Amino acid sequence: MMSRRKALLPLALLLFCTSHCHALILGRSECLAADMIAGSIGHCMGFASIYPLSNPRVLAPASGRGPPSGPMFGTIDLVREEGFGVLPELFAGVAPAIASQAIVKSFTIYSFSTWGNTLLSLGLGGSAFLQIFAVILAATATGLVAGAAMYPLEELTRRINSGKETPVMALRSMATHTIDVMRNRGEEMGLRGLTKGADLTLMRETVGYSTFLSAHSLICWNFPLATTTWWGVAIGGAAAGIACFTSICPLLNIGKLIGSPEPEPEVGPDGEVVLRQPETLWEGGQRALRSGGQGLLFRGLGALVAQAILCNCIGFTTYRQLVPTVRGWLMDTSSGFLM
Repeated sequence: MMSRRKALLPLALLLFCTSHCHALILGRSECLAADMIAGSIGHCMGFASIYPLSNPRVLAPASGRGPPSGPMFGTIDLVREEGFGVLPELFAGVAPAIASQAIVKSFTIYSFSTWGNTLLSLGLGGSAFLQIFAVILAATATGLVAGAAMYPLEELTRRINSGKETPVMALRSMATHTIDVMRNRGEEMGLRGLTKGADLTLMRETVGYSTFLSAHSLICWNFPLATTTWWGVAIGGAAAGIACFTSICPLLNIGKLIGSPEPEPEVGPDGEVVLRQPETLWEGGQRALRSGGQGLLFRGLGALVAQAILCNCIGFTTYRQLVPTVRGWLMDTSSGFLM
């Protein structure tokens, strides 16, 4: 545990330095650095609040009762049954996951601000329609950047949380494997293994961030209380989070099918029935529609909505409370907010 905490310190320092330096190098005000730091901390706190809900134990049937109706009720039942001593188990592996989220969130804020300002400077701010179009374009481009960054970070987190590799060992083995595959481009299975799940991650982050950032921008434009009061900030963030989690719910369910240990029977080219696991977003979507129809794609949406409300209420409230403090550290006199 101590080694993981030590590994997070350089990442935290890197996050602080790069965010501040990028703002200064590009001639931006320190407001960008303050928003990146405060936004990353707020997002990580929101992410940590729902992290235990992804633990398989919270959905396991409790003693004398059937399976819980959702992850939140499962977590409450588990804590009630075993006490608060079960929390360290539920939060196991949270440190690498939070480090990944902090890196992606920091550069997401940076990317959205950069793309938005660039598009507006090109003349896309002349009317309300063009402003909305510019926001959607900036949000989509930001999602692509987030997806490209999240894919290797998720793999790194998985390796660290397996307990078999330290952060340094995991980075070294990932780099070595990537170099070996690129040197032997003729090995199709090597390339397929290297990029397995990349299409799903890229689509999930692109759809999620484009929906989230576009929805939050529109909310802030049309409802001033979403930027001036703490409860308005929380409600605005929760509403954008609901839109985001609803949009990625089908992709999350398809991801479960791709990662499922149960392969699906399939008729091969020679007529033989073979067992094969879906490997791409397209294959996973086809299997989902064949197995349970559209209902399967939106299974668990209620639980996701509840998580979106909790996560974003905490995240945005923390972000707005931290921005003035961080600006004080940076001796910044700005008064606006990027999000």
